[in-house]
Amino acid sequence: MANTSIFAAFERMWQHILSKLGNKSDVGHNHDNMYYTEAEVDTKVSDLNTLISSNLQAAKTYIDNKTSNLASTSSVDNKISDHNTSNAAHNDIRVLITDLTTKLNNFLDVDDTTTD
Repeated sequence: MANTSIFAAFERMWQHILSKLGNKSDVGHNHDNMYYTEAEVDTKVSDLNTLISSNLQAAKTYIDNKTSNLASTSSVDNKISDHNTSNAAHNDIRVLITDLTTKLNNFLDVDDTTTD
């Protein structure tokens, strides 16, 4: 008796599933409107390549314009050298090095007589 009610419940459930499915899988349809065609993909890839290429060219042109305004290499080397020897450049580091040098020299000048 219990098996009969289980089978009946299963049958009702199966019929319900079938009624929901109906003829859906048999109805003629396609998914072409959901996906890009090969031609559309080719067009999009081409457009993307054109966009990338033009942006890269614009970036190259910008960099070329900026670098053409730079001075010659020897001039740049001179400016770097001037910067490195200028007292105004990184003065905080120069003061620290001078202070440490002074303290080290004072420490090294100590002899046994001065220490006592």
